[in-house]
Amino acid sequence: MIMAPVQTANTENYGSKRIDFGVGINTVTHAGHRFAVEYETPIKQDVNGVQMEMKSMLTLGYQYAF
Repeated sequence: MIMAPVQTANTENYGSKRIDFGVGINTVTHAGHRFAVEYETPIKQDVNGVQMEMKSMLTLGYQYAF
């Protein structure tokens, strides 16, 4: 039994279930540069305790292969 004055000490505040929908695209140039963009949004989520829920997310990426 953990007894502490912080939210992270309560084991009921851990864990979640989430289903996301995402769509993305990427392209590679002849010079080895790769550019990517992805948009993701939660469809269904169930968090335990005082956790924050996820909102939509936009990810931009760049990679150079040599």
